[in-house]
Amino acid sequence: MRKVDLAEALQRQLNARDAADSLVAAELMRAADLLNQTPDASGLPEDPVARELYVSLHSYRMYLLRQIRCSQELLWYQTESEGFLRSRNTFALAPALREFCAETELLTSGYAEMTTDDIPETLCAAIPPQRLSFVLLCLLTESLAQSPAYNALRFTVKEENGQIRITMCFSEGTASDKKTLPEPVWEPSQDAGLPASPVQIIRCFTETFNVRMLRQETDELHLYSLTIPAAERVAGSGRVESDRKPLPECPVSIYHAMLEAVIPAEDILLFDTRRL
Repeated sequence: MRKVDLAEALQRQLNARDAADSLVAAELMRAADLLNQTPDASGLPEDPVARELYVSLHSYRMYLLRQIRCSQELLWYQTESEGFLRSRNTFALAPALREFCAETELLTSGYAEMTTDDIPETLCAAIPPQRLSFVLLCLLTESLAQSPAYNALRFTVKEENGQIRITMCFSEGTASDKKTLPEPVWEPSQDAGLPASPVQIIRCFTETFNVRMLRQETDELHLYSLTIPAAERVAGSGRVESDRKPLPECPVSIYHAMLEAVIPAEDILLFDTRRL
């Protein structure tokens, strides 16, 4: 079978599975809404039994949405990456990185104190910002799963000698008001056999865009570092391409869906009720 035929077969398979998952996710959302006829001040059901079921329905819905977006992401690498690389487009990364930091700080605020250095406005690379944001979310989720006791996150971005280095460093901080993440029932390795997993997406990202990735674990910290080839901003280029495609019939952002893999669903719902 030709490569193009394999790609088309894969696309049909993933689209069919995503369509089925989307229908289930939509039904789960409608069922959850029926349970939330009398919400309390937090926006969740007043009745404890209804609240527990409501959160459980949302948890499974976010799992399905996580799988849908992972399959969409993997499909891009398998069907569109070659054409993208030939186009030689340049993208400004600062807006997407700032959005990543803002959403991460919001949704992890009950568990980690986040410090972010200034992000240079001039950052440009031949990488679509939505690809970078998604792989950062994969790495963030992986780190939270492996280091649930760490409650300090430092995010830094530097550009030197034609390279952009993005670092996420987790450690034990001093904030006494932060909760400890529960030991996750999810871990990155369990997704390895699925049609689309964060592990596969991280690998595709580094190989496609010639990115060097460093993982460092000690007793004091857990660090991820991505080194990306920088590109020069040319007059009229350096456009920003953000992934604004909504998840199927769902106001939940991709940040909610991905981080729910490690942060309790009820906390995810409470942290950002303005979107739900």
